[in-house]
Amino acid sequence: MSTADTLQTAMRLHQTGQLQQAEELYRQILSLDPRNSDALHLLGLIAHQMGRSDVAVGFISQAIEIEGSQAIYHNNLGEANRALGRLAEAQANYHRAIWFDPAFGAAGGISHGLGEKERFAAGGGAEPLSADLSSSALGVTELPLLAQTEASLKQLAGDPAVRLSLGRLEVRGGARIVTTPISLEYGITRRLSVGVQVPIVQTRRVVQLRVNEDTTALANVGWVREGDRALAALQNQTLATALNSAAKQLDALINQCAANPAAAGCGPVNANPAGAAAARDLALAYATAVDALGVDVANALIAPRKGSALDIAIEARRAAVNQALQQFLGVDAGSSDAASASGAALPSGNAT
Repeated sequence: MSTADTLQTAMRLHQTGQLQQAEELYRQILSLDPRNSDALHLLGLIAHQMGRSDVAVGFISQAIEIEGSQAIYHNNLGEANRALGRLAEAQANYHRAIWFDPAFGAAGGISHGLGEKERFAAGGGAEPLSADLSSSALGVTELPLLAQTEASLKQLAGDPAVRLSLGRLEVRGGARIVTTPISLEYGITRRLSVGVQVPIVQTRRVVQLRVNEDTTALANVGWVREGDRALAALQNQTLATALNSAAKQLDALINQCAANPAAAGCGPVNANPAGAAAARDLALAYATAVDALGVDVANALIAPRKGSALDIAIEARRAAVNQALQQFLGVDAGSSDAASASGAALPSGNAT
């Protein structure tokens, strides 16, 4: 029996799952022809199928040294390396397979072994395709346009360390690339033909965003539902108007008392002019911050989550502003509880 016939018999045994018998024939071929790349490759494939991927890498690598342009060799070497956790090497093997035969594009890299939702991680192993886009706290870093909102929240809470967070952002992405080769061949003579292969590539990408589904990392702000924005805007406008009015009233009183210390209501101001000026400035700053959260339906989009630490801090700060104003303007000065700007937000949802 010729080497070619022996190889065909071994391959039939291999395909029907008779691995031990096939392995014996592959080794018989190699004893006669040590540089038979097909036998080396298929012997390595049997080793991989039997869970000895380290042995498989050795045999298939020898086959590639002899015949390096066989895409199937590179592809199966990638499979063996992947089974050993050598994902960077596997990726390189898959890419070489595609280089020699675009038909392996449907089975290369992302979709071969790793699945459609993972990629090779820089430090080894696999990670989600969208790992760079996910965040433990979705905020200004990911959404720079929210910087002014965060600055307003810092002012409202009286805490420069406040960080706006819409919660944990989980981005799930998938990609699938399938390459289907279309071959055309034309016979010029009985022994000469001309052929062309055209790859048809289909690409599909899906991205899903999930915000604030992790209850261990709750947001401190959230989106105001469309149906609640009119009320949220009205609350913000009422609060900003009340504090601006009180600040103007106190500013007028400060000027009056400077010109006429004996005028009515000047006792507290004369006793603590610096405190009066500070209360006025505090009320103006608070009103400006509230205004930035949105005093109309188009802009009242984000607000502190009810019951969050941020919500509590903002309400405490509002009470402190009222108390500062009331020292100089009386108990009716400042904003009422109904005009609070906090607590208008509802849990964030999902977007696809």
